Amino acid sequence: MTEHQVLGPATAGWSDYVGTAAAEDAVATLGSPSLYELAGVDRERWTILGVDIAVDESTAVTVYAFDRTTHGVVSVEEIERLGWDSGQIPVTAFAVDDAHVEAFVEDAFKRLTVRLVSRAVRDQALVVQE
Repeated sequence: MTEHQVLGPATAGWSDYVGTAAAEDAVATLGSPSLYELAGVDRERWTILGVDIAVDESTAVTVYAFDRTTHGVVSVEEIERLGWDSGQIPVTAFAVDDAHVEAFVEDAFKRLTVRLVSRAVRDQALVVQE
């Protein structure tokens, strides 16, 4: 029997701080690698649907991609519909080679924002005062 892992919220040891992240795709420019090239994933076959960036003693990146060829799906809308209809979207994990992690983190996104708050107050409104 194959073991399946459901991707959920990020965790880290005690998870003293929890939060959210948001990113914008980098604009592909001539001469610079795309997200797929940085991750070493074939764009003709796969659609990247998720990214993990883990910073510990070193930085590791894993991308999660859907195999359009195996499932006979072409568009992101069809992938989304598959998820709603079946209750899940099967993805494959691709670890970004250590030699390419730094370039991935620097070049994959135009903007990357991470917000962490203390777990004890995660459901409270934090208001910045001037």
